[in-house]
Amino acid sequence: MVTDALTSDIFVDLVHEVADPKKRLSLERLTTSYLSSWHNPKSEAWFQTHSVGKFLEPCFRKFANFCKCIAVLLRVDHPNWQLSAIQVVAITGEKQTDSFFKAIKSLLTAPASDGTSPSQIKVASREFWMMEVQDVLKTAATHGPALTVLQKFEADISSFQAQDGEDGEENEGAIKLSPGFAAHLPGIMEELPKLRAALRKGFLTPFLKPLRAHILDLGQAVLKAGEISMSSADLNALMHALKYFQGDAECTVAHTKLIEWATKHNTKIVLADFGKWMKSYMETAAAQTYVEVIPVDMAHVKPLVAKLPVPVPDGVGKQLLTLMPMLLRRAFLEDWSLVCLLVTLPGLDCRF
Repeated sequence: MVTDALTSDIFVDLVHEVADPKKRLSLERLTTSYLSSWHNPKSEAWFQTHSVGKFLEPCFRKFANFCKCIAVLLRVDHPNWQLSAIQVVAITGEKQTDSFFKAIKSLLTAPASDGTSPSQIKVASREFWMMEVQDVLKTAATHGPALTVLQKFEADISSFQAQDGEDGEENEGAIKLSPGFAAHLPGIMEELPKLRAALRKGFLTPFLKPLRAHILDLGQAVLKAGEISMSSADLNALMHALKYFQGDAECTVAHTKLIEWATKHNTKIVLADFGKWMKSYMETAAAQTYVEVIPVDMAHVKPLVAKLPVPVPDGVGKQLLTLMPMLLRRAFLEDWSLVCLLVTLPGLDCRF
């Protein structure tokens, strides 16, 4: 009697006509209400301890498994329900002997029969279920791990937005434009195509809106800041992220303005890059007994040295003179052309 009540024609009709917005809403409400009751501690205790509960548990569990399958397909989620593609595979991907599950599997995986002259709603409903089932099965192995990565990115973006909000108008941009302010963007942007392929259709879309807003906020902060010292790594990461949204007019305008900003502040960017490299090299040298063994990334350093402004600013010049003996000894071993660049920099007295 319980099974017949749960799997009545009225309920099956909701599944059969899910393309009707009202029927879909009713199905979602019924599914979520049932699963909330099924996972209620009092219900669980009754099924486990009461004699009648123990007797009825199999038929209630049977309907719970079906509701979990429907919840996955309708993208209704709850942290305590442990929903996954497994529930969909159990009903749509396996041979069914139970008459109810046979009927449900047919509704979810087979097109409407031409001989029955189905309504447009029923045809659309069959197409909807088939599309969702195929999507779940296609991403069954990748959706869970990819969703974990996406949730981490969402938390990262929320964290940045919370910090920006705490900073207030008086110090607007102070947190955003600290060194490495865009260091998180390359990892996110690199993963987006992989996430799009690994996730079910549409799961990535809600994340793109706050990501776009966050990137635009960073771009506006750079443009408003004016005279700042910024590394090319941060600037390039920001511009690459904006380019991802190149179909968006606001992002396109921001990207163009940042190109103009970068051209205007090119000298400061070069000095920031070189200063960052010098600091890293000196920290490494301080921990070594023989500085000659410290490798130098010539492909990185030579373009930086070649772009240094003439004359070299006093602050950078003093740091470079401190570093020069160590750097020259290494350069003599690796690249004579770097030695020539270093010793001929205008404004430096390289007599050692």
